[in-house]
Amino acid sequence: SWNALMFAAPVLSAWTAYLLCRRLCGAALPAFAGGYVFGFSPYVLSQMQGAPQLAFVALLPLLALVVVQHVQGALADRRFVVAVAALVAAQLLVSTEVLATAAFFGAITLAVAWLRLPDHRAALRRTAGLLAVGGAAAGVLVSPVLYWLLLGERTLPEHALEAFPADLLSLIVPGTITGASAERLGESVPAWATGGAYLGLPLLVLVGLFAWQARGDRAAQVLLAGFAAATVASLGRTLV
Repeated sequence: SWNALMFAAPVLSAWTAYLLCRRLCGAALPAFAGGYVFGFSPYVLSQMQGAPQLAFVALLPLLALVVVQHVQGALADRRFVVAVAALVAAQLLVSTEVLATAAFFGAITLAVAWLRLPDHRAALRRTAGLLAVGGAAAGVLVSPVLYWLLLGERTLPEHALEAFPADLLSLIVPGTITGASAERLGESVPAWATGGAYLGLPLLVLVGLFAWQARGDRAAQVLLAGFAAATVASLGRTLV
């Protein structure tokens, strides 16, 4: 079971990210590259060492995909609500942390899109409203889990918000996602040592080139704002 899940986590995540990238760029080769970067990212590889619920992020690109399709008018309201309800419920059953993170940064990205894409504001407003409806429907579907999560004896993992900031250098310095055991690293190993936040200079250069070439494109500004928000937030309250 473990082997099957660890095989599925990166492969399915890469595939769903490919579908999202293909929708956005309309070309197979760059979409393939985007899917690979997402599905086989250092984050996924590091979580595969012991946190399968965090490694399986295949549902996130699907959530973004149905949002894009609805804003573009390619997905009917009823189907959109059903898709959101199913995806949100499934993600909550996989990982509440990943769902909360996706909701937070998804809201930021939608807000930036509303500010920077005035021609799409009506569609974005309608999509946001139906997202809330789909989320509420998902809450009904998994209400027993939500009850014990919010009102039961189980405590929420607040430490997850504080104990794992990304070291600023970890964006360009690879970590020890392959090989080093806890005994070798020691108990005082910093949170970034697994390399989950690693992007690398080549990818960062590509992001910089994209930002320069598309500096007048408002849709590109939405993507870059979402990227910047997630990157800055990953550093935690105090810069390490």
